[in-house]
Amino acid sequence: MLTADRAEDGMHSRDLIAVELIDTLWLAKSPPILANRLKHILIRPTANRNLTTMENPIVPFIAQTEAPPLREDAAGAVRVGNSRVLLELVVRAFQDGATPETILQRYSTLKLSDVYAVIAYYLRHRTEIEEYLARRETLAAEVRQRVESQHGDLSEIRGRLQTQRQSRG
Repeated sequence: MLTADRAEDGMHSRDLIAVELIDTLWLAKSPPILANRLKHILIRPTANRNLTTMENPIVPFIAQTEAPPLREDAAGAVRVGNSRVLLELVVRAFQDGATPETILQRYSTLKLSDVYAVIAYYLRHRTEIEEYLARRETLAAEVRQRVESQHGDLSEIRGRLQTQRQSRG
């Protein structure tokens, strides 16, 4: 029986391909792991002829695409992974020179793999992310302006609070 992980089977498969007893029609009839191995052999039948030995078995690598770990909340803010950490916090920290590990220390609810994935996504989609960040900054400025117009100038209150903090400290 032909299996996907025995070196002898790889050699036999190449022999059967060489005499045209196995072709691409076999891919649909085979179990997925075997179909992947046959696909690899069919695409490059001679490339791996000397590599398939028990000391150096070929393990097929299947590249998979993954969506970035980003989600939009009800308010329209983009958050990272399953955390409440905002995309802009991770991107701005990275822009300021923070490493993924440092970002993880700042925001412990994140996963390191999510931080790396978000940075990679940012680097590949810089224009779109920068546009999103600009929209978020505009929205924040509008909210700040609305609060100040409703509550007046808060700089005096802010100054008193800072003075109190310093006197306690």
